[in-house]
Amino acid sequence: MGRTVPFLVIMFLVSGVFANAVEDRFRSEMDFARKAVKDGFYVVAENKLTSLLDLDIPEKFEAEVHMLLGRIYYERSLLRRAIQEFDFVLEHFRDNDIADMAVYWTAEVYFKEEN
Repeated sequence: MGRTVPFLVIMFLVSGVFANAVEDRFRSEMDFARKAVKDGFYVVAENKLTSLLDLDIPEKFEAEVHMLLGRIYYERSLLRRAIQEFDFVLEHFRDNDIADMAVYWTAEVYFKEEN
């Protein structure tokens, strides 16, 4: 019992530090992708975002990843793929604030298709 308590305390602290490090890494990767989209480097951003989806990404980042992919496809006039990403957000993240953005960008896609 004497050694178990300190061991458990150390494991708890280490797991908290690891969780923060993982979240910081994803936050950094998302910042990079956002900047790449903003600057028009769509292929670079797409590669970064799809590689993030291959990992065990925290849910709070997953919705934004799909939104950014939808925006990339919209800007590249890959409208069918954009709709797929926006629909994914609406289906899986309906209770998230980002769902409103998905509705907006879905309308933008349909507007762009008409022109």
